[in-house]
Amino acid sequence: MNGEKIKSFGKVFWGPVVIVCGVSFFLDLVWLSRYSMSGEAFGLDIKWNWGLAAFLAQLFYLIASLRMVGPTELGARLFFGKPLSEISSGLVFIPFGICELKTETRLTIQDEIPGPPERIWREKKGEEGGEVPLGYVPPIRIPFGFPRSAKDLKDLSIKTPGGDGKHLDAPPENDALNIRITAEVVPVIRWRISDYLKFLTTIGSREEARRQLEDCAVGSLIREFAKIAPAVALANLGTYSFNLGKEIEERIKGWGIELVSSQIKMIQFHRDLNEAISKVSQAKLEAEALIASAEARKKEEHLLGEGKGAAEKAVLDGRTEGLRNMIKALEVPAQVIIGAETARKITENPGQKTIVAGSAGFADLMAIGSVLGESLKGESPKKESLKKDFKKEENKKEEKK
Repeated sequence: MNGEKIKSFGKVFWGPVVIVCGVSFFLDLVWLSRYSMSGEAFGLDIKWNWGLAAFLAQLFYLIASLRMVGPTELGARLFFGKPLSEISSGLVFIPFGICELKTETRLTIQDEIPGPPERIWREKKGEEGGEVPLGYVPPIRIPFGFPRSAKDLKDLSIKTPGGDGKHLDAPPENDALNIRITAEVVPVIRWRISDYLKFLTTIGSREEARRQLEDCAVGSLIREFAKIAPAVALANLGTYSFNLGKEIEERIKGWGIELVSSQIKMIQFHRDLNEAISKVSQAKLEAEALIASAEARKKEEHLLGEGKGAAEKAVLDGRTEGLRNMIKALEVPAQVIIGAETARKITENPGQKTIVAGSAGFADLMAIGSVLGESLKGESPKKESLKKDFKKEENKKEEKK
């Protein structure tokens, strides 16, 4: 209601201004122009007309009353401190000595609470409690609550984006941040002035608006984060940013400003806690690396064993098939073939004089003693005995036919 009265009063203001200017110029032309005077100054003959002098003075006053409002600014005309009207960008008329021009940015304002990162004062270890240097501000430290189970989180009353009734997400049970601590929380609020006249009459300045927004944000964060652990806050940062925005919107009603966005930029933990968490993570990674390396070696040995077994099986299968072919082609008993093969293996090394029982056993070697005897001596069997054996074999074949 007050805003409407101010706007209507601002429109009425132009009527008296135009009337006063018109009457003044008329008096200059009709009345004061009749009076003139002459004199001598600095050796010059000067003629003075009061109407022309008054006209020039009034023209100078009008020029001095012109002001410029930039393209990124909002303006308001004040009549002896009383807001008259909001002014758009461009050249505006502000009667000198009677009215005052107030300007403010029309751009979106971003406030990082409690201040820019380079202006945050953190005491050194062992020097807590000292004075904050000029131009710096202490960080916002929020005490977090105790860890809660997934069931406890479902019972918490909190608004969610879209109003879908979604519950808070529970962090993993072994989360290192599922503890009760105090940490720095940095909210960021972006807003702009939508009604400058209302802003001037309710808040007055950007600094005051920022101070009240900071109080609202800190109060909301303390109230909400005191119920949960930091791990829950990080897992639901979007939900808590949404709730922060809703609470700020309720607070700024009637301020003449509009909330563009609000979010929790970060939760910053103490350096000692970060180092402890990084050590735990590093230990877990090293343990996982050792387990993975052991599993790889185990798999490698298993594959090597399978490969060796397959190779050995292939050799044995080949030997078995070869022995079968020899038995079938030569038509001799298997003991003879095995004994001959064993003797051949022994005689591959001329210096070998030790007999080791092979796959057929020592009895097979005794069955072909003559061959072994000659092998051990390093000599070949006699041709005659070989011929006799060959003839015997031929006779056996003939008898069979």
